[in-house]
Amino acid sequence: MIVLGRRSESLAQELDREKQQMTSKPNSAAKEVVKELITNFWMNTHKHRKVLHRQLDMLTTVGIGAEKSMLIQLWYVFITGNDYGNEGPQGIHGLTEVVQTIQQSMRSRALEIIGASLVDRSNICRSIEAIRDEVSRVGKALAEKLKFDYPTALEETVRRSWLEFSATHLELIKRRAK
Repeated sequence: MIVLGRRSESLAQELDREKQQMTSKPNSAAKEVVKELITNFWMNTHKHRKVLHRQLDMLTTVGIGAEKSMLIQLWYVFITGNDYGNEGPQGIHGLTEVVQTIQQSMRSRALEIIGASLVDRSNICRSIEAIRDEVSRVGKALAEKLKFDYPTALEETVRRSWLEFSATHLELIKRRAK
C-alpha cells in the first residue's frame, strides 16, 4: 500500500510504526524474555479450568488463540535463536517469514497443533493438552539452550489441577449435555 498523503499526525505515526514493524528484524532471544513468555503461558493456560467450568466453551477458544501465538513465538525462538517480541509481526507481510521458517522446520506437525479443531469440548480439551505438551517440550529445550530455570513447579501445578478438574467436572458436564 502506498499512501500519497495524510491529514493527521496520528495517522502518520501509525503508518510509521507499521512500516517499521514490517521491516524490522528480530533480535537475539533474551533468556529473561523467553522465561517470562513460558511462565505467562502456564499462568494463562490454567484459566481454562474456570472457563470450562462455567461452560463458556467458545470463550476458551479465545484463550487457545493467545496460547497459539505464544507457541508460534517460542517455536520461532527455538528454530532461529531470535525473538520478534510481544509486539511482533502482524498480518501476512509481517508473519510470512515467521510461518515459512516454522513450516520448513516442523513440516505438518506445526499445523496439526495450530490448526486443531475446536468444534466441541473434547476437541477443545485435546487442543489445550497438545499446545501444553508442545510448550513444555520446546520450553524445556529453550531453557537448556538459553540457560535459565524452566518453571517446572508451575507446569506441574497446572497439569495436576487440570487432571483433577478433568476427572470430576468434565465428566459431569458431559453427562448433563446428554
